[in-house]
Amino acid sequence: MAKQSTKIDTTTEEDEDPALAVEEDVAGAHFENNEDGLVVNLAEVEEMKFDLLPKAIYDVIVQDNVYKLSKSSGQPMWETTVNVLTESHRNRKLFANLSFSPKALPGTKAALIVLNPSILSGPFRVDDPEIVASIIGQRARVKVNIQPGTAEYPNDRNNIQRWMQPEGAGAFIGGQQEEEEEA
Repeated sequence: MAKQSTKIDTTTEEDEDPALAVEEDVAGAHFENNEDGLVVNLAEVEEMKFDLLPKAIYDVIVQDNVYKLSKSSGQPMWETTVNVLTESHRNRKLFANLSFSPKALPGTKAALIVLNPSILSGPFRVDDPEIVASIIGQRARVKVNIQPGTAEYPNDRNNIQRWMQPEGAGAFIGGQQEEEEEA
């Protein structure tokens, strides 16, 4: 049976402006609809690349927090996504893993002192959905650096090096005041 090639129209009734339509030759992709289903050839499509945020201190808000087990160690962790509020990079995302492995506990505690110190008053379940969600919507300042690529992750990436109280809240971490500094 011969393959039938069909162009896909990405416009909708709401898209009256032809400039809003995505054309396959603009993206470089070729779509083919045949008896096996929709086939796409991405050979000519440029890979999406993100510019790293410069080393600096940014105002952020926690957008999401998910309990997971680390793929590498099997230890519990929170996979945290923050949204940058600083005007020059507004709405950029940063990602952090707050690990509950014994070696990582001091760093996780430093972050939780900023994000929700009330959960540190006694034992808590790191997988309790209410506790996991308790840091969503919390504001902070973070010092961001650039972590060089590795064999496993070859591209350089941003890394949250330190969590600080939001501006105007008094920057105390671990019982001592942090100096306001630029990265």
